[in-house]
Amino acid sequence: MILDILIFKTNAEGDSVLWTKTYGGNEWEQAYKAIRTDDGGFALAGETTSWGAGLNDFFLLKLDENCDSLWLRTYGGEGVDTCHDLIQTSDGDYVLVGETEDLVAQVRPCWVLFVDENGDSLLSYVDGYQGGSCTARTIQEVEDGNFIVSGNLNSPRQYQGHSKIWTLGLDAMARYRWERIDVTDVDQSGVLAFASCKLSDSSIAVTGKYNLSQEFGDPEGKLWILEVSVNGDGEYIIDEGWNIRTFGYSILLTTNNELSVAGYAGRQSEGTRYDGQIYLTSELPNRVISGFAGSVGNHMLISAYPNPFNGESTVNYTLPPGVHQAELSIFNLLGKQVEAITIRNNGLNRINWNPHDLSSGVYVVRINSKVASQQIILTMLK
Repeated sequence: MILDILIFKTNAEGDSVLWTKTYGGNEWEQAYKAIRTDDGGFALAGETTSWGAGLNDFFLLKLDENCDSLWLRTYGGEGVDTCHDLIQTSDGDYVLVGETEDLVAQVRPCWVLFVDENGDSLLSYVDGYQGGSCTARTIQEVEDGNFIVSGNLNSPRQYQGHSKIWTLGLDAMARYRWERIDVTDVDQSGVLAFASCKLSDSSIAVTGKYNLSQEFGDPEGKLWILEVSVNGDGEYIIDEGWNIRTFGYSILLTTNNELSVAGYAGRQSEGTRYDGQIYLTSELPNRVISGFAGSVGNHMLISAYPNPFNGESTVNYTLPPGVHQAELSIFNLLGKQVEAITIRNNGLNRINWNPHDLSSGVYVVRINSKVASQQIILTMLK
């Protein structure tokens, strides 16, 4: 099946199409986000199977003000990489978020990729949350060059089989600051984050989907909007139970200081559905604080970029609170240790690894501390 990206322009009333344009390769492309760029043009992001290194890859397509193509970049490894959101930062760079696929560990961690105005890679953050799978659905830039990423978490150690809202704080250098996990008030239910918007320079609003498991009968819909601050504090602006399924796929802050949620509401069993705007909040000061239980936490993280690499890779790490020193070890796939480094929580939290005398292959990078351990897979190409 061949799928191309379709762009069309309408008149101001939306009742007449002025022109259409398509972009695509020999296989298929899907664009999930389009933005207006600060040079008057546009940028599109999504996934492609026509170009790139793997099965599916991120793509970033830059267009001019007439939607004519300027350049296309792809990013990804050998597996499936899916981009869900795109923003342009205050300094003119781009950030793409989604998930990648670790073929060795068989998990799908979230991936946050920073690229410059020409599409060249700058920084990368990958997090599988203690061996689980994560999806980054949205990203917003907030004060002091920080970023808030929101998405979904399904960890085999916690919340097994039921996705939870996962919100992540990163600084301007793509370094971990905090995370919060919001779980539902019923263990057998799942909640997914799909969309976000900025409320101010210090907070965002997130919305998505809530479902009870089938064992509870017909799933009850719950419309929820979660506000998260730049420091990870959260409260619910709205949390209402409906008698139909309710998915929030898009959210925006109106000029009247109200939140408009668009998505889907209906009963699947009856074939009844409603699309379009499903909710408009009252003014934001009238808040509803209730619903799910959320908390801000920390855990040990490790990521590396580039990965795969040729020559040198930068390993970034975060140690748990109260842990000031740990051991970073690197093993080949036979279990032989090829490197051992004492690392410290000194604020920079990165090392550059350049294995001059080792052959190409897959290596395991593991951090052991007094309270936890974490590892990632690093692939070297020569």
